[in-house]
Amino acid sequence: MPELIPNRLVFIWIGETLPWSCQLAIKSAIAHCTPQQVILLHKGLTNNLKELTKAMGSDCPEIIEFTLQHFRDLPLSKKLSDELYHNLTKPAALANVLRLATLYKEGGIYMDGDTITIADLKPLRQYRGFCGLEPLALPSQLFQSINPFKWSAAGIRLALRELCARWPGGHQLFRNIEPWYFSCVNNAVIGYAPGNPLIANACQLIEQMPPLERLKRFRLGTHLLQQVTGNQSTPDMEVLPPDFFYPLGPEISAQWFRPQSPAREKIMLSENTKVVHWYNSVEARFLKREFNLEFIQENQHLPICRLAKPYV
Repeated sequence: MPELIPNRLVFIWIGETLPWSCQLAIKSAIAHCTPQQVILLHKGLTNNLKELTKAMGSDCPEIIEFTLQHFRDLPLSKKLSDELYHNLTKPAALANVLRLATLYKEGGIYMDGDTITIADLKPLRQYRGFCGLEPLALPSQLFQSINPFKWSAAGIRLALRELCARWPGGHQLFRNIEPWYFSCVNNAVIGYAPGNPLIANACQLIEQMPPLERLKRFRLGTHLLQQVTGNQSTPDMEVLPPDFFYPLGPEISAQWFRPQSPAREKIMLSENTKVVHWYNSVEARFLKREFNLEFIQENQHLPICRLAKPYV
């Protein structure tokens, strides 16, 4: 089948220093995808770019500081494009819109900095777009409800997930209760053909939103993607099962950083897995230290370190 999505990789960083883990994400993606172009869109990256280029060697992407023009590449009114660029102050919110803009104009595959690519994404470039599901305890529609029973059920799901995240081998337990959770799309790994109509539909929804709603957390990211896809495949977006990009979902991903027996580790991945999104929230909540080169060298017995080792 013809490839509709160009072999172009996009990463985004908003901040002064590019974390080592993001460099790992770029290196692993290049190793498996052999892309025609790799770009790092950034804002505020002030660490020595010459040192970064030297450290990454041939894997160093094109480093481009994004501007207002990137936002104007979206099918939005000029007024709204300008407002989003100036009013979205949270890095995650800016990155949500920026990935839509660059993929709408030129197409390609975007990946978050807390990912490790373990297989070529070429088979997925035949689609007009693709993304993956993850199991959630709090789906976006829940926030529109005042039903106490729904919120009580959500509390139980949160507690059980927390237990599975902390219990040794808890990912095996979570497999048994995963049907109790909501399968919703995430935009940490996402591909689009240029001019994908789904992005145009998303922009229409953004135009219709009250200004304050656009500033809410997740509203222009996962919640918007869930709204335009309905968490189901369409001609413009292939929605893939969780094991493609999120083999261990939110919080459960802490198990990547815990020693595992061979039997337990075997079920952490599947033959479908292309990318492991390890959720950098585990650094603050469970790891209590930065996931970096030093950590990998000191903890080569951990599953996450074995995944990262080929790209160190």
